[in-house]
Amino acid sequence: MRDIQHFGSSGKLPSLRKNAVYNSLGSILSVIFPLITYPYVTRVLQPENLGKVNFSSSFIGYFSLIAVLGLTPYASRTGVKYRDDPEKLNQFCGELLTVNLLTTIVAYLALGIVLVAFPKFRIYAGLIAIYSTTILFSTLGMEWLYTLYEDFLYITIRSLVFQLLSLILVFCFVKNENDFYIYASINVLAGVGGNIFNYIYSRKYIRHRLVFDVKIFHHLKKSVVFFAKSIASSIYSNIDITMLGLMSGEFSVGIYSVAVKIYAMLQMGFSAIMSVMIPRFSYYAYAEKRDEFNSVMTKLVKTMMCLVLPAVVGIIIVCPDVIMLFAGSKYLAAIPALRILSVSVLFSVLASISSIILLAHEKEKSVMVATVTAAMVNIVLNLLVIPRFQQSGAAATTVLAELVVFLVCHIKSRKIFRIKNFIRCLLTVLIGCAVMFGVGISLTLLISNIFARLIVTVISCIIVYSAILLLAKNEIAVEYGTILKTHIKKLLVKK
Repeated sequence: MRDIQHFGSSGKLPSLRKNAVYNSLGSILSVIFPLITYPYVTRVLQPENLGKVNFSSSFIGYFSLIAVLGLTPYASRTGVKYRDDPEKLNQFCGELLTVNLLTTIVAYLALGIVLVAFPKFRIYAGLIAIYSTTILFSTLGMEWLYTLYEDFLYITIRSLVFQLLSLILVFCFVKNENDFYIYASINVLAGVGGNIFNYIYSRKYIRHRLVFDVKIFHHLKKSVVFFAKSIASSIYSNIDITMLGLMSGEFSVGIYSVAVKIYAMLQMGFSAIMSVMIPRFSYYAYAEKRDEFNSVMTKLVKTMMCLVLPAVVGIIIVCPDVIMLFAGSKYLAAIPALRILSVSVLFSVLASISSIILLAHEKEKSVMVATVTAAMVNIVLNLLVIPRFQQSGAAATTVLAELVVFLVCHIKSRKIFRIKNFIRCLLTVLIGCAVMFGVGISLTLLISNIFARLIVTVISCIIVYSAILLLAKNEIAVEYGTILKTHIKKLLVKK
């Protein structure tokens, strides 16, 4: 086993459970605040202007990837070797910051060339200029540093402050359909405004300096593989919006954006839980702690299945009510797209788990192959189905792209990790989902009031599903049920 120090002065690694709670809380807040503002925004801006905003955001996303150049996942995996050695960590972070600034300059140059070469994009010039500031803010934010140190408490607090600020600003300044520039600016503030504080707070861990050394080319070489994976992943995640805008118009983008927004919120919550695992799994792999790796990975897979499958079924059940309350009657055409995208959440989570296994063992090329393949499949299928099926076709290609990533990564990751005693856990989840679906559909048919229907259906489905898992002695449900019971007893004793 490699001789490396434990993280932190206390000799203990941060609690994965606490990190998952912090990161999940941050993601939940990122869901809650849009749930409050988005219904208002969709009604004020209308589908066409909302489509302009989302198209511009999607367009800038590609140039942001050039600026990041895969440095975030590269730093999360590689930095675990240095985080207990301040001198080496400072050198490593200085080299990464230098590389990041250079790639940021390249990204802005590429953006300028595209705007000059393709006049069609100039009609979005104002929105593109606003969203282009995210490129610089992302560089200054050094988000990879906080992931490396697993400082998810700070990230959560920062997100809460800026999400709350953006919520207030939306209701104060977005008053009519022509205020979409203001809305775009607030989106930027909510998304990356806190990165200025990131830059200042980072002094807790490192000394800021630029390092123009031949080593930066080594980082470039390594991060390019992650970049290829990121750009391919972004293509199959975002190209549908770009192609939908070019082939079907802003109205279709506006409709589809509502489905994507709800889908992204759901996906974000699961991604938050898994993202805290990346540096820890890299640490275990580097230290050759195979038993710890397998134990934590097994629990992660089982926990995700217990959460993801009922979430997919739940969205399918309440989809019409969610869209009606979230966006209004003008966006009901998004119902088929959202139901299709809900299935994509399952494949996305499975693909992410397989990718984590591969990345922790420095098999990033396998992940890159999977995402590049998915991107190619998505582009070809979008060309075929969007002209006829519009937003529903775009949603279907996203599902297939996520499925491709999962299958390729799963085949490769099986050589490293195989989960044990999974079938029983999966069967109890499937039974719980089946019962939950029957109860949920029945309630949607029996209750006429939309608010009452949604609340009663969601609560009933959660209770029924949880009860089935506990009665079937699902190990994950039993474990977390015991933890909850213990906390409740402690609270009662204190009183």
